[in-house]
Parts: sequence; C-alpha cells; structure tokens
Amino acid sequence: MKVITHPHLQFCLVEADDDPLPQCPFYGTSRSDPTEIVSIRYDAGSGQIVEQSVGAIPDDSSDSNYPNGLAFDDDNDVWYFAEDTGVLKTMNEDGAFGIEEYGVITPNGESIAGAAFRNDTAEYLYIPNGGSTLMAADISGGTVSTTTVTELDWSGVGLGDLAIDRENDILYVSTTRTNESGSNFFSVDLTDLTDQQQIVASTDRTAFAVRSQIAFDDDGTLWAHNANGGDWRTVDLDDGSLSAVMATTREYTDLSQCGFYAA
Repeated sequence: MKVITHPHLQFCLVEADDDPLPQCPFYGTSRSDPTEIVSIRYDAGSGQIVEQSVGAIPDDSSDSNYPNGLAFDDDNDVWYFAEDTGVLKTMNEDGAFGIEEYGVITPNGESIAGAAFRNDTAEYLYIPNGGSTLMAADISGGTVSTTTVTELDWSGVGLGDLAIDRENDILYVSTTRTNESGSNFFSVDLTDLTDQQQIVASTDRTAFAVRSQIAFDDDGTLWAHNANGGDWRTVDLDDGSLSAVMATTREYTDLSQCGFYAA
C-alpha cells in the first residue's frame, strides 16, 4: 500500500493492476463539513485520486448521514438529493449550481437514504426509508409529481443505496436492513417488475454489497463505498461479493452513477 497526497487531501491506495477508481467521476454527498457534492475520480496523468467540490448544498439536518439520496441526471447536468424529512432538492437546474426545493416526496415524511436517476424515463427513483415501495419522482413539469413504481418483495427496507445498470435496465439495491432477512443486496428488473431477486443476505459489509453506497461506472462495473471509513470495492453482480479494497477516500453518505458534466 502507498500513500498519495495532494495539497488538501491524502489517500491510501491499494497497489493494483487496474486503476484504483474510474476516471469517469462518481459524485458523493459529503459526510463532514463542508456539506457539498463532490466529484470523485482517478486522474491517470497524475496517478492520484481527485476529490473536488462541485458545489455547496444546504445541510438542514443534525444527522451526519444527511443530505442523502444523491442522483445525477447526466443528460441535463442536474443533481438530486434529499433531506431526512423526505424533502427533495436539486442543484444546477439554473446552470449556475443554484438550489431548488420540491417539498416532501415520501408518503409520511420518511427519509430518503438512497436513490438513482433513470435516464430513459427522466425519473428519480427512491425507496422511502423503512418501507416496501419503490417510487419515482418527476420534476419535468416544474413541480414534482410522484408515482409508485412497484411494491417490493421485502418490507422494512433500510438504505443503503440504489444503482441502475442502464444497459440492462436493472435496479440494484443495497440495504442496511429488511424485516425478513437483515441487510441484503437485491435486484429489480425495471422492464419486468415482477422479476425481483435477492442476490445475498449478510451482515458482512466487507465481503458483500450490503450496507453500502453503490454506483455504476461507465464500463458497467458496480462499485461499493463504505460510508464508515471510506473504503471502495467492486461488486460481483452474480453473488454480491466484493473485491479487495481498491481505494480509501473521504466518507460519503450517498453516491450517484459516474458521468461528466459541463463546467
């Protein structure tokens, strides 16, 4: 293992044949001050992982796990995120990294602790924390409208995070808990909502993609980030198992799929 530094941050990198993180940036909501959305990527030219602030976001909660529910609309360069009261916000709808607020989008003010943006329907997908319903929010009309996508085969779903395999239109969910099986990792086929598969149930977040923040890179690899400690690993979609630690960065409460934005 070697230590790499830059003027503000220091990272521990595991020696590996592959890059420690993708060059296509992930985005994360910071767990510690300042509260911001951060771009996280590997810069091959410098051989460093670069964590760079995209923009500051409001912190309206005393809970360090919020804001959360981060998702990135890479067609329009808009980030979605949520507070622990179920309030949806966006950054950069105005093209100047301004903040818009859309109010509570959960049925009873439940928190949102994981989300993903579905490009082909232009919807923000989320599971109200502790529930059993996959929901979608649409802001294309200037105000938010919400719909139920499907009822899930699990109840008491605590997040965790959501990530979409866009090529195959499959949603993957990492949970901190469910009533039936403890922490688990499951999939939902968004083209056949009856096809819901539990991939693994485990309490071991260092071996399986449970209790993790998850996001796909541009090569279709799913990555898992541990918000407690900042470790990054890749995920085997067949059995939910994790690779060795690829990198360690700051701690992020949530991740969005990688994508470039026009600065």
